[in-house]
Amino acid sequence: MTAPSQYSNYALGWSVNDFNNWWHNGSLPGTTTEIVRSGNAQLNWAILLNTRSSNANALGDAVDGLVWQVLPTINAWPTHDLFTSAESITPKENLIVFPSLSTGFFHVRVDEPITIHVYNMLGQCVWTKDVTARNSLQVIDLTDFPQGVYTVLGSGKSTVESQKIIRQ
Repeated sequence: MTAPSQYSNYALGWSVNDFNNWWHNGSLPGTTTEIVRSGNAQLNWAILLNTRSSNANALGDAVDGLVWQVLPTINAWPTHDLFTSAESITPKENLIVFPSLSTGFFHVRVDEPITIHVYNMLGQCVWTKDVTARNSLQVIDLTDFPQGVYTVLGSGKSTVESQKIIRQ
């Protein structure tokens, strides 16, 4: 799949080079895309832009160059999986939200006085409550809110914790 064909840097739909990189880019009206496997760096990325200039190749080349320019400046990568599903998020020490998927009612257990905020995906705070009691159980009622993913943020004296919930 990645062995060069009759063209030196092309192999069955993938562009390839001597640095063990594979990539493919393309565009349709209103989009520009790139997918890259950087073999020597052991990194992969995909980029989808919701625009296409009159010279789609120039835009794709500029975005590709930007990624390659930024990569050497990254000193550390997250040590945890950033794509963990909402159902498998490990509860925090001071803020436990359950269930992570509901038709509107969620429960929050807090170990210390905390302010609970619920944010929609636009970053708007849609629900808030101050909890002054330790080890208390609170109910978040989102039955009148649209379906979607929300972030529950608990901020206390010594902690800020968040969990994702899904209103189905």
